[in-house]
Amino acid sequence: MPPDPNDVEACLRVLAAIDDADERVVAAVDRAYKARKKVRKAERRAAASEHDRRVLDGPDDTPLIRARRCYVCKSPYREVPADYPRMCTACADDNTVRRHARCDLTGRRALVTGGRIKIGFETALKLLRDGADVVVSTRFPGDAARRYDALPDAGQWRHRLRIHGVDFLDPAGAVGLADAVAAGGHLDILVNNAAQTIQRPASYYRELAAAEGRPELPASPADLFFPPGALDETGEPLDLRPVNSWTLKVHEVTPREWLEVQVINAFVPFLLTARLREALRGSPFPDRYIVNVSAMEGSFSRANKTADHPHTNMAKAGLNMLTRTIAGDYAADGIHVTSVDTGWVTDERPHATREALHGRGFRVPLDVVDGAARVYDPIVRGVHGDRVHGVFLKDYRVVQW
Repeated sequence: MPPDPNDVEACLRVLAAIDDADERVVAAVDRAYKARKKVRKAERRAAASEHDRRVLDGPDDTPLIRARRCYVCKSPYREVPADYPRMCTACADDNTVRRHARCDLTGRRALVTGGRIKIGFETALKLLRDGADVVVSTRFPGDAARRYDALPDAGQWRHRLRIHGVDFLDPAGAVGLADAVAAGGHLDILVNNAAQTIQRPASYYRELAAAEGRPELPASPADLFFPPGALDETGEPLDLRPVNSWTLKVHEVTPREWLEVQVINAFVPFLLTARLREALRGSPFPDRYIVNVSAMEGSFSRANKTADHPHTNMAKAGLNMLTRTIAGDYAADGIHVTSVDTGWVTDERPHATREALHGRGFRVPLDVVDGAARVYDPIVRGVHGDRVHGVFLKDYRVVQW
């Protein structure tokens, strides 16, 4: 409760009348001054934060009050680019150019695993729009077909797209995919994109499975975490679980989940890379490409390593080692193998945590098209004559493993 104004006036009169203030008075005045100084500092900090949050949410010509570090180059910046508010102007301009990079893939054949949504979907679109014939794999081929068919330019490339339904937890299905692709002729591009980051229960896929004509699942207590018809910011079913795979410590990861992640994220790329080598060799083009879609979680050189999701870290590290081991051998056949970090395009934390951070102004710095552009980059560069292999690419540049 603030003091009564009359009391304040009386206090000021007393202070003014004191010639030689004793230590008690000095101490009291000092405490009052410091307390008010803290309040003013907090008010300025809050005002600056609110100002910068508004600028970052809706960039205009207003500079930030407090400099931020660029997501890409880490340099401080205050001028906020409209399309990439988490980057400095130079990096934003570079990302804009690379986001729209094109090449001629007429006559080339590509396989993109996990091509139904997000980065895999956008990567497949880039390949199709640049003239390639593309096979995408997914557990939900009907939903994938609806997504591609809904695009306004589908008539220009839909005849060059084939959707192959497969569950990579079935090794025979992965072998069948490789054999089907090889039977179709040569292969020029393999994008090992499919991955399991967050393990989801069957309840999560209830509506997707029903749309595929699969038998209805029995009711489960887990259904409460997945409200029917509710979607998250990525357009996928809403997951309201308070804990998910992204927050698990090593002792919390079940053997089943560990095996699932290793199979989907590391074994299947290994299998496809091995079984499709002859199809890649058979290409009439001198340059062929394998892009292993990785992440910084699989990097050994990263200074900050949390204790969370060790199983996905292990899988991405294994995928990077596949690239590092085979790249020289495959390059001798004109097959250029790289690992690519897609960048921070989605927030995998539990929904409540994401919502709280979003309310405080947090946004991921990239979107799925930016992620796909990073995956597409070694292909575009290679077709234009700048071919790389045996490297780990982050933000379009070679980084340490």
